[in-house]
Amino acid sequence: MSAIDRCHQPQDRRGTRVHHPAVRLLILAAVALAGSGVRAGALTTPAPGTATSAVTDATHLERVRACVYDVSCTRLLVAAHRMGFKGPFENTLWALNQNSGKTTDLLEFSVRETWDGRPIVIHDDTVDRTTNGSGRVRWHTLAQIRQLRIKGMETERIPTLEEVLDAARGRVFLIVSVKSASVLTVWRAIKSQGLTQQVILFLYKPRWQSRELNQLLAEGENILFMPRLHKGESLDALIDLFYRPPQFVHIDQATLTQDTLAGLARREIRAYMQFPWRDTIAELRQIGRELLDKRVYFFLSDQALQVYEALPDAR
Repeated sequence: MSAIDRCHQPQDRRGTRVHHPAVRLLILAAVALAGSGVRAGALTTPAPGTATSAVTDATHLERVRACVYDVSCTRLLVAAHRMGFKGPFENTLWALNQNSGKTTDLLEFSVRETWDGRPIVIHDDTVDRTTNGSGRVRWHTLAQIRQLRIKGMETERIPTLEEVLDAARGRVFLIVSVKSASVLTVWRAIKSQGLTQQVILFLYKPRWQSRELNQLLAEGENILFMPRLHKGESLDALIDLFYRPPQFVHIDQATLTQDTLAGLARREIRAYMQFPWRDTIAELRQIGRELLDKRVYFFLSDQALQVYEALPDAR
């Protein structure tokens, strides 16, 4: 059995520990709430707006952009799932500021629409887990969403898509996961912010979302997009949904097959895969090597910084 096939859940064992996101979150929360201004070690980045931050962020962004647009690029790219956190602080402007620039290659986040059709950045379809409110996102107007606060961080609230795009401009490449939101609405926001070459659109439900995307493609929009290949679905059927082939296809362990990888390579479409959770750096290194050997170089991970540590020569 390969490392890829083993259970994803952390286990208590010897080795270099990779802290569970909840543990890391508590540490970061304590620092943030203490108001000391000191960021936790592995996540330290120059303060946004400083000259050093602007230079390093822009330089790193261009390196990432070059690889994203180059189908022959074999450099490791890792997207930080939920902007690098799993818990109340995920998908916030605070998380974006922590993980922009040289610390991560790309930031991934989810977009949903409010009752009045405004795109906001939140992972779940309810506000219960991350805020002091309750109920489904779609039951709230934007004005009501703005009244909510992130648990444990009273200065933070659920950001709008426009706020996130504005904060990320020139700093970090984005993967925008379109959940319960209109593809047209999301793309218009991206275009109005001038970030069309800094974003990959991730279509979680491609069969439902292809119509709106095809409308944009037929109008001549130059969109980097990535549909998800679900278990039991045909790669050919997925690609045929679209006006033109995607640049990337999201796969997982269920769809990581030789046939799928061969089909993607034949079409010059790159695989993007959820990197399985592992408990130690050594285990991350083992599974990372297996995936790189399969010519999978682009990952989504809850452990982005640890994946970099495990595979430093692949960057």
